[in-house]
Amino acid sequence: MDDYSVSKASQQQEKAPCKYPLAVTVRVSDVKAELLEWLWAPYIPLGKVTLLIGDPDLGKSLLTTTIAAFVSTAREWPIGSPECKQGSVILLSAEDDVADTIRPRLEASQADLTQIHTLAMIVDYEKDLKRLQERSFSLTKDISALDDVLSRSKNCRLVVIDPLSAYLQGVDSHRNSDVRTILAPLAKLAQEHHLAILGVTHLNKSGGPAAYRANGSIAFTAAARAVYAIGRDPNDPERRLVAPVKANLVAEAHGFAYRLQTVDTNVGAQPVIEFDPTPVDATADDILSFSTGNPKHEPELEKAVNWLKHFLILGPQSVNHIQEAAIDYGYSWATTRRAQIQLGIKPSKTGFNGGWVWELPQRCSI
Repeated sequence: MDDYSVSKASQQQEKAPCKYPLAVTVRVSDVKAELLEWLWAPYIPLGKVTLLIGDPDLGKSLLTTTIAAFVSTAREWPIGSPECKQGSVILLSAEDDVADTIRPRLEASQADLTQIHTLAMIVDYEKDLKRLQERSFSLTKDISALDDVLSRSKNCRLVVIDPLSAYLQGVDSHRNSDVRTILAPLAKLAQEHHLAILGVTHLNKSGGPAAYRANGSIAFTAAARAVYAIGRDPNDPERRLVAPVKANLVAEAHGFAYRLQTVDTNVGAQPVIEFDPTPVDATADDILSFSTGNPKHEPELEKAVNWLKHFLILGPQSVNHIQEAAIDYGYSWATTRRAQIQLGIKPSKTGFNGGWVWELPQRCSI
């Protein structure tokens, strides 16, 4: 089978008419294999779109500016691979003011402000009015303008879009085809400029599996190469849990946690993120289940908490054994995991041939 490029198709058109549309194929052996590179390994890949989903007031925007601060200064990442190469960052923020929110937060995070830019507006020529007009950036109209900015930018490694929904003018975010039409060019942009695009979106109110919780169409989750859910730790109001909803580019994906702290600056107290090295065993489904209500007052969860306490009173048990027992006693694994988090049980790999085990913390009383 012959492989056609667009240029070959054009050359053939000069010799003899082609039947259009013409399918263009590429022989895999002609494609040079490339090593996947990371902005922050193993969480945010370069050349791809990554998505953060979660309810308001969880620090999602603060997390993006913190990540931008690390990239701007090439500081070592506190979790995961420590390597962080310096680069510039472009922020598209529809909800936070640059002067009173974004800059103070970046300064509190010790960012290099000369490496960080905000996309303030689009200047467009209105043919009917025969004049220039300022307007907000739109993913439906202005991908080429963003492409031009990136072509002129020096070593841009990260673009943040917060939130995605603010830049979808004229798009039905609940229609898969409409969303894919927007996100496909965005993914191509990330690939061509070899940078990470980090999008932020809120949760819908429908509940269900984490993969369906991003506000709007399932296409948001499908189009991104990495998706992470953010939720509150039910036992620590200042701690946020981050777990992978989708992480197709790593063999085994793990979550991480951070806390919201404040520091004094010349413009008053500012929130900052303090990364927590404690491993996060909760799944995205576990984390997002806390957003549907107060789990401490759910009868089924209270029963599961009481059962798990008594099950572990004699000492640590393997996770496989706990899972089998929970099913035998009529508790779903999701409910059992929520009980584990509420009891403050931190999984470990001591004993049982290196397998994961759960053990009651010393402070836990029966």
